[in-house]
Amino acid sequence: MKYILFTLLFLSINIGYSQTKPTNSTQLEQTNPYLDKPLAVNQFLYFDSDLIRFNFEKLSPYFHKKNIDLLEKPKLLWGIEYGAQYKALFFGVNMNFSSLSGSVTDTIDTKTNYTRFGVSIGYYILNSKHLQLVPRMSFYVNNLSLRNYNSKDEIPLDDYIYNPDFKLNFRQFTGLFGLDINIKIHKISTKPGQPFLIGIKTGYNVDLGGTKITSAENTLKSDADISSLPLSFGLHFTMLL
Repeated sequence: MKYILFTLLFLSINIGYSQTKPTNSTQLEQTNPYLDKPLAVNQFLYFDSDLIRFNFEKLSPYFHKKNIDLLEKPKLLWGIEYGAQYKALFFGVNMNFSSLSGSVTDTIDTKTNYTRFGVSIGYYILNSKHLQLVPRMSFYVNNLSLRNYNSKDEIPLDDYIYNPDFKLNFRQFTGLFGLDINIKIHKISTKPGQPFLIGIKTGYNVDLGGTKITSAENTLKSDADISSLPLSFGLHFTMLL
């Protein structure tokens, strides 16, 4: 009986010692499943503003000069891109929009809306502590609408005959080869080690195919196409998620 009691006492002492023995930090790092680990894929939101222009010269015989002037005005776009970065590569989907308005006569107003949807792929050729250089290639679907409408209840007949109500849409595919230059703001971040980025960007635009013109009910045939002016510029800031 004494031998059994001594054996139990010895086992209880050893178990208590092993439970209270301190564990070094290396062991904790190996066994703690809740320690932060670097993500293989980083996600981001990219808020941007672009300044671009289109050339409608070939369509000028069909429209009032003030319509053409409005369509050719520089467009300040606002937009957002959602993307994912894996190592030095990134892929994003984006949307931009803009709107301008004017008048054709004292009683006929005109308005143009612009929307752009696209996908982008890029590569971080430089990603230092404070600076990033990112060449990117993008494909865009550009939609420009033009609407003439009566702004008053009563209008002269000749104004309406020569400038009737209408709404048309111009669709043009474009490609862009650009460069983003980003500065990292470490004092502003959503998570440690994920700073906000503020930068400038520039790009060279290329038209892809012809222009599709549609009304509410018809596809309108024309040999005349619109074209994007080659250079575009913009500002942006990026928030890592």
